[in-house]
Amino acid sequence: MTRRGGHPSRPPHDASRRRRRRPRPDAPETPPTPTNDSCPTPISSRPRRRDRPRRRPRPPPVTHPQLHEMLGSLSFPLDSSWPDLDRERTIALDCEMVGVGPDGYTSALARAAVIDWRGRVLYDEYVRVESNVTDYRTEFSGIHPHHLLEGAVTPQQCRASVGALLEGKVVVGHALRNDFFVLGLTHPWHDVRDTARYRPYMVGDGSALQRKLRDLATERLGVEVQTRASGHCPVEDARAAMGLYRNARVKWEAVVAYKVKRTAEIMKETEIMKETEIMKETEAPGSPSCVAEVGMLECLPVVVI
Repeated sequence: MTRRGGHPSRPPHDASRRRRRRPRPDAPETPPTPTNDSCPTPISSRPRRRDRPRRRPRPPPVTHPQLHEMLGSLSFPLDSSWPDLDRERTIALDCEMVGVGPDGYTSALARAAVIDWRGRVLYDEYVRVESNVTDYRTEFSGIHPHHLLEGAVTPQQCRASVGALLEGKVVVGHALRNDFFVLGLTHPWHDVRDTARYRPYMVGDGSALQRKLRDLATERLGVEVQTRASGHCPVEDARAAMGLYRNARVKWEAVVAYKVKRTAEIMKETEIMKETEIMKETEAPGSPSCVAEVGMLECLPVVVI
């Protein structure tokens, strides 16, 4: 039986079977102009990549033999405002470690270097390791077995010499926490300038990840360090850290000054709060001092007039 108004094998109103109208050849569709959601300007009207202004090229990298001359002769914007007293009070420290214990996981001091603000070497000695060295880490530390035998000083001698140089000085370095740990020394926090923990030199806003000294030196100073196949040199790393500090000294010192001032204010407020609490406890009726006074008054003889 045939349905009215349709084919007998399918329903009369099947939308999937309808024919689509073809576009008329005399009226072609014009595609819309592509735009970006973040920028309402049409893409077609933007300047081409080759027409855009190029970024300022970075300075060519400086090799290790030129690093000492660079730190001594390169005029940073802050040199004219840096007092001589502060210059002489600023030194840089870097240490190289070897691995001791199982799998060489524990670090032990093997070499220490200290330079002044000009990059001149004040101290550079190999240190004899008292434990059995299981990993020399030569590709990073540059330490070989013969370095720790003849001419190496004891850890006690190194600690005494470096500690005397750091006394009352502003210490610059990269990841200084590790250096102080292997040296067995401590230093006031307001006299430490760690390029690994300086916020503008770190990655990210919330996580604040530390960056490598090699990357910071290339980006901020145009200097290539830690590129030798023989391993790292502590003198080279200390000079690079000093250059990074000199490049940001003005803002860095302003931040440290604010932290010192704010710390003093917090300590003063804490002392005032403690004194106030002690006074309140003393004046309370059930406090031990008041009970003692009442007991003394009860023990006094009663005079009848």
